[in-house]
Amino acid sequence: MENQNLYSTNKKNIDSISQELIESKKQEEKLKKALLEVFPVNLYRQIKELPEVYDEDHKVIDHFINHGINEMDFKEIIKENINYLGLDIPRSQYHQIEEAAKLVTLELVESREREKERILKASAGCLRDSGITDMIKPNNYNEGERILLKTQGNPANLFENKSYQFAASHTKVHFKSNSVCTWIPKNACSNIRCSIAIANGAIASIDEIEWIHANNDCFVASTKEILEAKFTFVILRNPFKRLLSFFLDKLCHADDSQSDISYQIAKDVFEFDSSMSFEDFINHIWEYPHSIYEDEHTRPQTDFILYRNYDKYYAIERLGEALNEINARIGLEIYDTRSVNTIYTTKGHDADPGITFQTKAAEIKDLYNLKKTPLAKNMYSDEMIKKVAAIYLQDIFLYASRIPEGISELNYWIQRSF
Repeated sequence: MENQNLYSTNKKNIDSISQELIESKKQEEKLKKALLEVFPVNLYRQIKELPEVYDEDHKVIDHFINHGINEMDFKEIIKENINYLGLDIPRSQYHQIEEAAKLVTLELVESREREKERILKASAGCLRDSGITDMIKPNNYNEGERILLKTQGNPANLFENKSYQFAASHTKVHFKSNSVCTWIPKNACSNIRCSIAIANGAIASIDEIEWIHANNDCFVASTKEILEAKFTFVILRNPFKRLLSFFLDKLCHADDSQSDISYQIAKDVFEFDSSMSFEDFINHIWEYPHSIYEDEHTRPQTDFILYRNYDKYYAIERLGEALNEINARIGLEIYDTRSVNTIYTTKGHDADPGITFQTKAAEIKDLYNLKKTPLAKNMYSDEMIKKVAAIYLQDIFLYASRIPEGISELNYWIQRSF
């Protein structure tokens, strides 16, 4: 009964957030439509020399709202290019139209800010009112149950089901035990993939770790292997620490020469430069939340979840215990690959409380070379925690509901998000 009440409360709060987003989106579309009536799209496209990706008018409007309004004096540009516009109206009237366009744009910007504020409040209320800190772990499923999560309520052809295909592509099969694991980037995934490659006979030792980066498609579970697996498991991570790990690894070292293209991808997706702080990064993904889906290292962990229930959920925060249990249960030894991998880890580093969320990436990198690493709690302000909690709300519930010590691990972060 308690679990049912918790589910109902969670659903009510999440439905509230969804409704807020729907209403805000409707208002935004109305404002965009009004702006398109008076905005000189072609002139703006030409002046800013926008690439072909901005071939649709609504994309040009988005660019102006996000960038142009703060980068240029559009009133003066209109005056200078009035003949180019080809409008059969007096300059004085066009001035009025231009002023109207600016007012609509400002309203659109303010609407987006109000939307973000509502999301912050709704997500904080969801965490506060759901009783998450008193959550009882679910134990009402049978081990060995193989029900796919991404096909529930989706009648699409399995090979056209993008959610399923994405999750399935992040599986590995351990042949000896007929086990299937889901690997999630920044959750000890290199250790898992390399160890399974060794166990399956593809490579001899961790010294050949580069093989896994060139052979990500090897040992991916087929539909038959997914449904007939004798044991399934996944390793989860505190969402706040996972995002910080990404920043410290992929962005703070993005300018280094790397054979691993993930560093360049991260740099491009998040418009990184060495003056960026962790606070700047959080503000960027808050402003452009779609960007987290363009890099699998920041994509929500829920997107990788294949089964409605796994036989075992492990936490990277208790990795030693997890690896011992996996070895005892299915005979898979998972090796520590940090000493030979291309990623930058904090193994062997000392915590430096002087590193904060405002420390620039370049300085963090220099301190890393001195074997210094930040404390996770010092890398977040309360405002940053609220934003990350809103963006990764589903990951918070996943971790809290599936990891035995999940509540105690998340309690500090949840309390600061209220």
